[in-house]
Amino acid sequence: MIANVVKTEETQKIQNSKNPELIALLSKIDKLPVLPPLAIKIMERTKDPEFGIDELIDMILMDQVLTAKMVRVVNSVYFGLGRRVDSLREALVFLGAKEINNVVLTTTLLNTYSSPKNAQIFRAFWEYSFATAVVSKLLAKSLKYKDHERAYLAGLLHDIGEIILIHNFPEEFGKIIKRVEQTNCTFEEAEIEELGLSHTDFGPWLLEQWNYFGEIAHVVSRHHKPETAVFERHLVAIVHLAGLYCQNNELGFGISKDVKYNFEMNYSWELLKNEFSPNSSFNIGMHITRLDENLKYIKEIVKNAFQS
Repeated sequence: MIANVVKTEETQKIQNSKNPELIALLSKIDKLPVLPPLAIKIMERTKDPEFGIDELIDMILMDQVLTAKMVRVVNSVYFGLGRRVDSLREALVFLGAKEINNVVLTTTLLNTYSSPKNAQIFRAFWEYSFATAVVSKLLAKSLKYKDHERAYLAGLLHDIGEIILIHNFPEEFGKIIKRVEQTNCTFEEAEIEELGLSHTDFGPWLLEQWNYFGEIAHVVSRHHKPETAVFERHLVAIVHLAGLYCQNNELGFGISKDVKYNFEMNYSWELLKNEFSPNSSFNIGMHITRLDENLKYIKEIVKNAFQS
C-alpha cells in the first residue's frame, strides 16, 4: 500500500503538470530505457520461494558476458566469501534471492545502458552508481539496518533518472556538465536551470514505466533532500550519505572534483540517530571509520566490475 502511495506521489508532478514547457520536454523522450528482458525473467522467477538454482543457471547462461561478470562480482571482496568460486553454480549457491537479483540487475544495467558515443560519461555514471550501492550496503550493515540488499538496490538506482537525460537530451546534458564545471553548482541545480526538472523527477517516472522498484521511488526522489522524505527517511539518509562519501573519495559523478562535502556534519546523521539510537549515544565517527577502512576495497570492487 505504501509503495502505491509513494508511486503516485512521486510521479504526479510529471504526469499532471500543465506546464507547456514540461509537456514539450516529455514529448521528446523517444528512447525510453527498458529493463533487460533477462533481468525481468530472473527477478520474476526469484519471487517464487521454490525457485531452483538449475533453472536460474539455464537463464543466465544464455548471456555469456553476464555469466562471466556475475562470477567476477561474486569473487570480489565485497561478498567476502573467503575463497574463490569458479562456476556460476558455486556463485549462486552463496547468494540468496535478493542478492541474486541485485547482482543480475547490476551486471545487466552496466552492460545494457552504455553507448560508444558517450562511453566515458556512462562509465563514470555507472561506476558512481555501483560505488554508491556498495557504500549504502556497508553503511546499512554498520547501522544494523536489517535489509542490506534493499539499501544496495536503492543506492544503485538513486540516480537512474540521469539515463533519460543522457539518452534523450544530449545537447542539454552537455550544457549541464559545462555549467557544473564552470560554477561548482550541484548537478541537480544545473539540470533545473537547463531543463526545469532534474534527475530526481525523471527517476521515479522511469521506475513507474518499468513497473518495478516502486518502493524505491521515494528514495530516488528525495535522496538529495532526505529531511523532506515522508517514508523511510533512514533509507533515504543512508543513500544520501553513501553518495556524498563517494563524491568525496574520487568515486563521484556530476560534480567538480574541487567540491568537497562536510560529510561528518551532514544532517542525515541526525535522521539516522533518531532512527537507530534515539535514546543512546550515536558514534558518527565509528561509522565513518568503518567506511574508511573499506575504501580501498570499495575502489577495487568498482574497478573489477568494469574490467573487460
